[in-house]
Amino acid sequence: MHLKLLCLAALSVMGAAGAGEPVGKSESRDLRNLDLGDVEHFNSCRALARRVLSDRERCEVEQLALRCTPADDCLVTCISSPDGHLVGGGCAHVCFSNLHKVEEPPESMYKCDGLNRRID
Repeated sequence: MHLKLLCLAALSVMGAAGAGEPVGKSESRDLRNLDLGDVEHFNSCRALARRVLSDRERCEVEQLALRCTPADDCLVTCISSPDGHLVGGGCAHVCFSNLHKVEEPPESMYKCDGLNRRID
């Protein structure tokens, strides 16, 4: 619960848009209803996508699941969630700003860089 409050506080400063793009402070959104997935618990990198993922996001989930550390699991869960991509800084912000400060994404994720970012 503490992480959810921390994320909500950060989000209120950064803002988020319903179309999936970060917005300025002048636009508002009820951030209490964001569904970031169960990022506080280890889910063995098996979170099911609850929205259409881009090719890049699918690639990232596959690469993260191969190693599946607690930080990788957080990213898989958040990427697969309906609203993780709406957070300013994305799922990296959700997972690394508080939960997993010392871990780095796997090097193999960089092979996903050439793929499209998001399907809108």
